[in-house]
Amino acid sequence: MAIGVALAAANLRPAVTSLASVLGDVRGSLGVSTAWTSLLTAVPTLCFGFAAFLAPWLGRRLGMARAVGLSLLVLTVGLVLRVVDGPAVVLGGTFVACAGIAVCNVLIPVVVKDSFPDRVGLVTGVYTAALAAGAAVGAALTPGLESVFGSWRSAVGAWAFLSAAALVVWLAGARHGVTTRTRPPSPRA
Repeated sequence: MAIGVALAAANLRPAVTSLASVLGDVRGSLGVSTAWTSLLTAVPTLCFGFAAFLAPWLGRRLGMARAVGLSLLVLTVGLVLRVVDGPAVVLGGTFVACAGIAVCNVLIPVVVKDSFPDRVGLVTGVYTAALAAGAAVGAALTPGLESVFGSWRSAVGAWAFLSAAALVVWLAGARHGVTTRTRPPSPRA
């Protein structure tokens, strides 16, 4: 489960930083205006604010581990969707991906607290480090991937593979490793 937390966290920023690192090429390829580009860069912040409100409801409705799994699936779908067509699809796919991220941002710390009650600090540190590393790696590697693959779409879309891998590991860990905090039995009189 700790590996699932780390991999999930590593996926919560490349969706944003990978696209930002090749934004000039995206804009040129799509022939979009600066207003569209500004909207694209605002989508993650707007989505993080609005979609995060769904997280508590999803957590109660599905359970924390399933809600995070669903959110990783939504993230993966959004990452694929945003590289298949024109400007509207890029915006829509980015919104979908960021909706998955927003829910994970809220729920993974709860899963950490519930699943690792004796190691909250350690696992939170792993989560935070993976989050920061994912952001840095997404920004740093995407321009190189664009050179290798020959297109920004392939370079940005490649992050869906990491997200799909995190989903698989999360599902395996959630099935075998999630524990919930329970109250100690009350003493009998």
